[in-house]
Amino acid sequence: MNEDHANYVINEIKEYYNLLGAGFDKLFLNLSITNKIKYHYLRQSKLNELINAVKFEKKGLWSIKPFKNENDYFVNYYGYGLEKMSLYNITNDLKMVTRIERITFYNHKINIEGHAYVSRIDSNNKEDIYISAFLINEGGEVLLPINVDLKDRKDITHNYGVQKKTGSILYDYKWSGFEMDLSFSYLLNDKMSSGKFYIVLHFQNGILYRESMVGLPISNKIYLKKTVKLKDSMVTVSFDELGNLVLIINQEL
Repeated sequence: MNEDHANYVINEIKEYYNLLGAGFDKLFLNLSITNKIKYHYLRQSKLNELINAVKFEKKGLWSIKPFKNENDYFVNYYGYGLEKMSLYNITNDLKMVTRIERITFYNHKINIEGHAYVSRIDSNNKEDIYISAFLINEGGEVLLPINVDLKDRKDITHNYGVQKKTGSILYDYKWSGFEMDLSFSYLLNDKMSSGKFYIVLHFQNGILYRESMVGLPISNKIYLKKTVKLKDSMVTVSFDELGNLVLIINQEL
């Protein structure tokens, strides 16, 4: 992108957030730190600083490890001012990564395996890690707890926590693996009625808490429905349009 084109894009964006007025200020407060920095330079038409910020976000940000101070995580990196590094609280910007690796069926049970971690935060202390799962209805109401076993996954560290240039470990995701079993007969109790139900995963690493829906396994682009009949009921395992695993229970057969 040449300078004229870049300035044109900047002006178009500035006109857009000027139209938003006070609404943009509210939107700005909810942006991640890196996006706040970029918009700061956009509003001031500082093209070089904006380009440097974008380059740093793509190539340098991952290599700066956050540090914890009391109940928050901070990083010291390129920010408001070309010549200085600034300290930022990024606790709310830290994202949970959830990958379902395998979904299998056996003996009227569904087995789910995968891994979960907060990106750029170590998961190497087992005592700090707690992963739980719950069955919820379409309204988000928690109905049943699901037992989850924590798994040692050194391969996740190797795949996602190692610096490619040096081969050294920057982030240790050792205790990121999990496995859960859900018996279909467990679903058919007095608390359950016919309808659609989902599984939500809760992840806690010390002071950090995140949630994620259980969805399509990464090894299956297309996943067929599975229906099991138990006494006078039918349980169908499928996926919705967002890729979330959904259990459809029909107890009116």
